[in-house]
Amino acid sequence: MVFASYREEEDFPTDDATGPAEWARQIRFRLADGECFRAYDTAITALEHHPGDNALRLLYTQSMLRTGALEDARAALGAWYREILPDTVAAPPDQPGVTDTLGQLGELFLECWQRAGNQEDLQRARDLLLLSFRRDPRRQRTGVTAATLTHLGGDHRQARALALEILHGGDSDPEAGDFHGWFSRALAWLLLEDRDRAWQALRQAVAGVGDHYPTVVTARQEVERYGRTGLPLFPEILEILAPPTVVLFAGTPLDPPGLGSVRFPPALEAPVAGAIARRLDQLEARIGYSSAACGSDLLFCEAMLARGGEVNLVLPFALEDFIRHRVRYAGEHWEQRFRRVLDAAHSVNYATGERYLGHDILFRYANQILMGQAMMRSAFLSSEPYLLAVWDLMLSGEQGTASDFIDHWPDILRLRLVDLDELREQVPESALNASPPRPARNRLRHARAVLPRAIKAMLFADVVGYTRLAEEHLPGFHALLSELVNRLAGRHPPLDKLESWGDAIFAVLPGAVAMAEYALLLQQTAADLEPGDFALPSRLQFRVGLHAGPVFEARDPLTGRPNVYGHHVNQAARIEPVAAPGQVYASEQFVALLQAEENAARHAAEATGQDYPARFEFDYLGILPLAKRYGTRPVYHLKLRRGVRL
Repeated sequence: MVFASYREEEDFPTDDATGPAEWARQIRFRLADGECFRAYDTAITALEHHPGDNALRLLYTQSMLRTGALEDARAALGAWYREILPDTVAAPPDQPGVTDTLGQLGELFLECWQRAGNQEDLQRARDLLLLSFRRDPRRQRTGVTAATLTHLGGDHRQARALALEILHGGDSDPEAGDFHGWFSRALAWLLLEDRDRAWQALRQAVAGVGDHYPTVVTARQEVERYGRTGLPLFPEILEILAPPTVVLFAGTPLDPPGLGSVRFPPALEAPVAGAIARRLDQLEARIGYSSAACGSDLLFCEAMLARGGEVNLVLPFALEDFIRHRVRYAGEHWEQRFRRVLDAAHSVNYATGERYLGHDILFRYANQILMGQAMMRSAFLSSEPYLLAVWDLMLSGEQGTASDFIDHWPDILRLRLVDLDELREQVPESALNASPPRPARNRLRHARAVLPRAIKAMLFADVVGYTRLAEEHLPGFHALLSELVNRLAGRHPPLDKLESWGDAIFAVLPGAVAMAEYALLLQQTAADLEPGDFALPSRLQFRVGLHAGPVFEARDPLTGRPNVYGHHVNQAARIEPVAAPGQVYASEQFVALLQAEENAARHAAEATGQDYPARFEFDYLGILPLAKRYGTRPVYHLKLRRGVRL
């Protein structure tokens, strides 16, 4: 999983006079932001202007690989490898660009090997990186990668010789803060099985990273990957590369005016804040996920910021509605604290950008998104998140409350509690019952729901090339769809809704896991149908887009059939047109719900001594522009894990 940085788009020049270096800068910018498809499109345009530029060819292949087109990227790399290797090996040492080309090509083959495990890719990566290092021994990072790949290939003697060459080849140690320099030396000492010097070098490397967690995570994954194939590891090596602790928070807000009972009065603010800070110290929390209601949510956020941690917010609905219903009633100073936290947050997301409208289901939906995002982030960091909850045993588990969150939390061993009832016993009753006056404008008025809302998973699918079918093909197309329906019958949960418009399909289910199964089954079954059996000119392929969110449920006033309405139906429809043929693309919200549902199922199975192997995986594709000017959204490529069958 990749978490992109959200940067403003630069105003790139794209005319005929744009040089290769500028085109390369554009492509790298988009790759760095996770916009792999836009990087790929830019690389194609760049090569139309400069077809022989090696740097652009490398970036084109890298973009292709990052979009998930592994086999196409491998074919392009293999052709290029056979084409350029004789010339580059024979090139004089001072010829510009040759060393870079060899190193970058080797890194691409290494990425292919990491994705698919092909031994030919591993051998080519090792040969190219070694050639690059031989041409310029100052490239210690390239050299140590070649040495570790040599070790993986079974030639431990040469790997040790390369490690010694790297360690003794430099004039001095790397500078402080040079992560890659120190990490290269740590790997070299590991190859020589010198645990003390490896640990010292790794400590120097990590010291200069700060809170740039992806660097440490990537380093740990690299060390673990080498360890699985024979590189000697030691416990203290992995300990120093331990991922940061992710804490998910479920809070109880301050008592609203007119509640009639004492749950979280203002007198408990200091005790709750102290208890939260102590729990965070015990967990060594570095990354937090929370909402931001007045009371314990904001106390958690302030405590995370005070310890230099990262705060990620998910608000359940539109900002002004959230302030009105969850913050302002407690007084102006709480609204000011909310806005300070909002400004300091690492990220702010909305479960839905629409208004509250009295639908408490939005609080549960926001909690599901929070849980899914925290689990996705933890999976990226190779860790497991904790849930910290401020709760009261006597409170009911209404939708979106801390009790409701705890009921859906899958792992009791990673649950930490702050008990409001215990804290109330430590405060004089007179202080608990003293309620400070609040201005009349802060009185909380609840919105009244008109139509019911429910959380639904939605699918839009479209047949690729349907408009190019001739009139005589339509009976065969109708027969093919009939056969598709017959083959799908009984293989998926009952759909809440299924509609079609010509070649388009719209389906609705209550859960993300069930919808993921249906979407992949639809693609798989369509791929199995032979077009010749239906007198069609080509194989049937769907573009599929998935999304999940709160929708209005009501009977269609024209047809009388159940229907769903709302912004999230439109968003689901806008993902499908950007999907690649034969692939399933999903929104961030859908993937978060899928992750939460799978983790809950896994822990439920483990509680009864059963296994629940993860069935799905997803690649981050970037911030893609959706159809019909619907803005840009994070989009993921959903697929079955290798070896899993539907």
